[in-house]
Amino acid sequence: MAGGVIGGRSPPIVQLFMNNAYVSMQTAIANMLRRLSDWYDAKDIQDPTTRTNIRNLRIGKISPEAGLLDLANSSFKNGDYDNAEAHYRAAVDRAPNSWRATSKYAEFLRHARSNKVLAISYYNQALNNAPRQGSERALLFREFGLLVRDSGEPNANEQSLFAFREAFKETPNDPIVVYGLCSQLEKKGSYQECVNILSTMVTSTDTQFNRKCLPLLESSYRHLGEMLKAAETREKFNNLPA
Repeated sequence: MAGGVIGGRSPPIVQLFMNNAYVSMQTAIANMLRRLSDWYDAKDIQDPTTRTNIRNLRIGKISPEAGLLDLANSSFKNGDYDNAEAHYRAAVDRAPNSWRATSKYAEFLRHARSNKVLAISYYNQALNNAPRQGSERALLFREFGLLVRDSGEPNANEQSLFAFREAFKETPNDPIVVYGLCSQLEKKGSYQECVNILSTMVTSTDTQFNRKCLPLLESSYRHLGEMLKAAETREKFNNLPA
């Protein structure tokens, strides 16, 4: 007998110990893999929508920024504003140059917290990193224009006019953009520019748009001394469906 080995084999008690150790190790590995799988599948999360978002984030299906925004949006829809804000802030902290993260947080502050000052600050951060063109750029500038227009800030009209101009470049047929831009132009006294834009659009069948924009067009005509066109515009307004 040498080294506890008989005939080249371990004693039965050693073999039994090794077998038990092997089984224990395999069981531990299986349990660990199951817990890891459960973690990746977000089985620790109760809400189904949140569970899906967490799962996509954990398995790397979406970026951390997108995952945090999904979680924030889900919490917001569920009325959990505190968790929503925590996730929005985490997304901004992780990607401070992301126009999507900063604008989403700005919208949250605007609508859920009624904090226009902070919302404007984050919108400015978003606009500095806005897409160079396209509908997403237009939407950013449009919503900022609406926000800052009603903010009461000293330069609100100038900021709003600039924002609506930028949005108009991308989406000149958006009625919200057109009304926003022309209402600011009329305030500024840029009557001819207002006429140039609105005179081509009042043939629209959108009654709500015409009800808001025809008075701007009439006012601009009157300031330009074009009384006949002003009267015709007033008649069109009076003939709008109730």
